[in-house]
Amino acid sequence: LKGGIAAIDRHPKHEHILVGGSDGAPQLFRIFRQTKRVIGDNANLLKKFPEMPGRVFGVRFNKEGTSFAAGSSLDGKGQIAIFAANVPENAPDDIKKIQAKRTRDRNAGEIQKLDKFLTSGVKEIAKVDISDSGIYALAFSPDGKTLAATGSDGHIRLLNAANGKEIKKFLPVTLSKPDKQKTVAQEEISILKENINSESLPKGFSLSKIIIEPKQIELTGSSDYTQILITALLNNGARADVTRMVKITTKGSIAAASPRGKITPIKDGKGILVAEINGLKADVPITVKGISIEKQIDYVQDVMPVLSKLGCNTGTCHGSKDGRNGFKLSLRGYDPIYDVRAFTDELASRRVNIASPADSLMLLKATGAVPHEGGQVTKPGSKYYQVLHEWIANGAKLDLKSDRVTSIMLSPQNPVIQNIGGKQQMRIIATYSNGAKRDVTAESFIESGNTDVAKTDEGGLVTVERRGEAAVLARFEGAYAATTVTAMGDRTGFQWEKPVAWSQIDVFTADKWKRMKIEPSGLCSDTDFIRRVHLDLTGLPPNPEVVKKFLADKRDTQTKRDELIDQLIGNDDYVDHWANKWADLLQVNRKFLGAEGAKAFREWIRNEVKMNTPYDEFARKIITASGSNKTNPAASYYKILRTPDIIMENTTHLWLATRFNCNKCHDHPFERWTQDQYYETAAFFAQVGLKKDEKNSGKRTIGGTAVEGKKPLYEEIYDKPNGDIKHERTGAVAAPQFPFEAEYPKKEKSTRRQNLAAWMTSSDNQYFAKSYVNRLWGYLLGVGIIEPLDDIRAGNPPTNPELLDWLTAEFIKSGFNVRHMVKTICKSRTYQLSISTNQWNEDDTTNYSHALPRRLPAEVLFDAIYHATGAETKIPGVAAGTRAAALPDVGVRLPDGFLGTLGRPARESACECERVNGLQLGPIMALITGPTVDTAISDPKNAIAKLVAEQTDDAKLINELYLRI
Repeated sequence: LKGGIAAIDRHPKHEHILVGGSDGAPQLFRIFRQTKRVIGDNANLLKKFPEMPGRVFGVRFNKEGTSFAAGSSLDGKGQIAIFAANVPENAPDDIKKIQAKRTRDRNAGEIQKLDKFLTSGVKEIAKVDISDSGIYALAFSPDGKTLAATGSDGHIRLLNAANGKEIKKFLPVTLSKPDKQKTVAQEEISILKENINSESLPKGFSLSKIIIEPKQIELTGSSDYTQILITALLNNGARADVTRMVKITTKGSIAAASPRGKITPIKDGKGILVAEINGLKADVPITVKGISIEKQIDYVQDVMPVLSKLGCNTGTCHGSKDGRNGFKLSLRGYDPIYDVRAFTDELASRRVNIASPADSLMLLKATGAVPHEGGQVTKPGSKYYQVLHEWIANGAKLDLKSDRVTSIMLSPQNPVIQNIGGKQQMRIIATYSNGAKRDVTAESFIESGNTDVAKTDEGGLVTVERRGEAAVLARFEGAYAATTVTAMGDRTGFQWEKPVAWSQIDVFTADKWKRMKIEPSGLCSDTDFIRRVHLDLTGLPPNPEVVKKFLADKRDTQTKRDELIDQLIGNDDYVDHWANKWADLLQVNRKFLGAEGAKAFREWIRNEVKMNTPYDEFARKIITASGSNKTNPAASYYKILRTPDIIMENTTHLWLATRFNCNKCHDHPFERWTQDQYYETAAFFAQVGLKKDEKNSGKRTIGGTAVEGKKPLYEEIYDKPNGDIKHERTGAVAAPQFPFEAEYPKKEKSTRRQNLAAWMTSSDNQYFAKSYVNRLWGYLLGVGIIEPLDDIRAGNPPTNPELLDWLTAEFIKSGFNVRHMVKTICKSRTYQLSISTNQWNEDDTTNYSHALPRRLPAEVLFDAIYHATGAETKIPGVAAGTRAAALPDVGVRLPDGFLGTLGRPARESACECERVNGLQLGPIMALITGPTVDTAISDPKNAIAKLVAEQTDDAKLINELYLRI
């Protein structure tokens, strides 16, 4: 019985029971067995009746047991079916034999024969569709001639049991009616009590002008409102939010203003809204209309936002994976059909009582009238209570054609709050698919991405806690918008001096410093620069001879530094270092590929880096890779990931820095990605096939557990002629479709993967180039323009969007030339700033006004130790002298686990988070007392021993050692 039983009745004369439930098909069972019990045999089933729409909530035999009725409900509609109950007492012997078997053990012929027996001889006397009510309860009159049915609308229907025709319909009780709609202004006055702390203008500033947004206010209907923003222009050109400080009046008394600037209607008419502060005034026209018109409450446009705002469909309440206390809603309302049925169809519509709306569990729980784990979330008579009550009273309908939100606009954009403790009211306007716009500030969610800097409340008011920047994300019904709030703080005494710019990068960073009132550090010294650029580009410190030559070079700083950058980019050490980064991201790991396969994949990556293959071409080679991963190591990508969903999640994360794994089971909670898009994107990989490479694998295999079988050492990747992926929620086949539009070269007869690769690597793709230049910036400066480096989303905006856009355009313009971008970044003055700070940038960690101290990555640290000491590396499994950055895969380990302890990634995902560069007790002890460091220092043949033997002057010896380190 799928989904559970909702109704049951016993035959008045036979040992039979009639059941109905979630599968919509009434079924008749024997109470006592006629065959030996076998788990899963379902042997007591006698008859299976035709399916009815929705769930069956009522079944009832007549007094003689000659007929029975069933009632069902779905989406506010119902059906009554009356059947003859002339069922044999016992099943034939041949049927008993089939029923004695477990369901899974029956062959096709037996299944067909049993199904024919269970459904044959079923006589339907009548079927009645009820258009305006679900059916929950049934009863026959004592003489069996009349059937009474009742349901969600509170009416009792008397039907002729012989033909189903309605005899009478009546209300047994007086039903409650919807309350008269109140204006929002009345509710604000009677219910809403806002606690606004006193505010004042930023110290040291005076007002020159005030501005009201919007420039014109139009309110339609009693429930409409407008959140206004009143901004003061200060004497230094800065701005401040004075919405809660001004005196607001409306000429004509047609509207009211709350202390936070929420304008609500009182009566129809036209007037002027006036704001006044410190003798300055501003006004805007205001129009109110349609106060007396009863608004038809719509589930999608009105009820869904209320349920979200009250927290009913959040991940901590009924929107969680398994719901709460037997009641589940879709997370943040992404599936309105499911949600409405949960209200109106489950438990015989106990949660929604259309006949008596005020007695709906939906309202009783929300108001705390009955015990509710979530407590009281609204009050009787409040605006949100009224919306829910009217929706129920009007039939709790769902209109799937309702216009949906297509976008929201958040204002003001990039506000700067001058004083710590200052506030900024935000305003959110939603645009619907029909072009209509609506103020949804009160129903939206506004969240701070950095609560140390700024906090938000339920009304969209931002309060800054300390100097800095905070990304602020607004969301409403699946639409998102973001901005950055800047808390300026006290900058008394700051004087801007424009720094020298060596490149366009420096222009963009300087623009941000000026806006943030940051004074950048000076250039780093030549000694700092040569060490920094060598470690960043090659993963090794410079040789002493190179250092001496560079320091002795008397040419101008920019010229000689540019020349050094050109020399380093592309040399063998550079290739090893950057190939190792890609080996991390592409999960080069013998666990998936075997030692041979991992080595081949690593060598293929190194060759691509050495050839400086354009980034788009490199990505296409991997995404479209086919053939054996023995002869085409790029195909290892599919051998590692294997299934369409995992391939898709990894591919979007790696190449687009977007995280689709969050929208597999539901729409993404903090982004625009939907569950539909998850399966539509995964469908591009549904036809990827893997088969054993018989020639190169032989009997050699990889892995193998009790849960997962062994894999051939080498496999062939190919495109199957068919193959689909099914949507987890709907069960429907998902057709391949891109999650967003981008122009790309289309070719006839392209495979799904080829189309995806062309789209993904297109210069018009808004994430592809941007995601990689952000990675490069983060690798070289220690912090990304977007951080984490692989997490591009609306709620995580770039700290310098103009800089990121320019780098993206430059990358595309260069033909996706990675080395060009590395040079461009390293040759900027911004990259070469000192680590030393000053009074005006000591608290800056995100605007690149000074270099950030960084712990060396595990492989770089290992290589630097052996390079500085001049000792020869001896890593098990590879040739002596092999660098850690050149190891074929993570399966090559040091006896003391030095690389793993210091944070080398396991290479089991493409996430940058796999690498750990923190300093905890383990890494510290490995550096202080570990054998890796000890072996390098104590090696009698290392460079230190030679220096000691050759140099007797301790001062010169220390200087030489310093140069090596």
